[in-house]
Amino acid sequence: MMNLPKHAHPVERQIIQALVSKVLDADQLITVYDGTETVLKRSNQPQAILESMSHAGEDILVIYTLDGERVGSVYLVYGNEPEYVICDYSHPAGTSSDYMDNLIESVTPGEAA
Repeated sequence: MMNLPKHAHPVERQIIQALVSKVLDADQLITVYDGTETVLKRSNQPQAILESMSHAGEDILVIYTLDGERVGSVYLVYGNEPEYVICDYSHPAGTSSDYMDNLIESVTPGEAA
């Protein structure tokens, strides 16, 4: 899995691999939408998830609990400054953003003070 997602910059890969790993370690599922179609639905297989990513200029990862409840989504854009591959993220209306905030902060490079 070292070279996955295939078409991502090495820094993007590192961030994406950490993101996928943390989500799956929390016993959650990932759906991959490439901006045009859903290419993988509710998977907990890291290889399949990473292989399905970076074939287009963007991906949206939708995160679900094992019970099918939507946890949040992460919008990825490839080819800009690699450390900013995570362009945006959200959580369902009416829920706390703490989980998504902590998830994104844990996988993105820190900012210099």
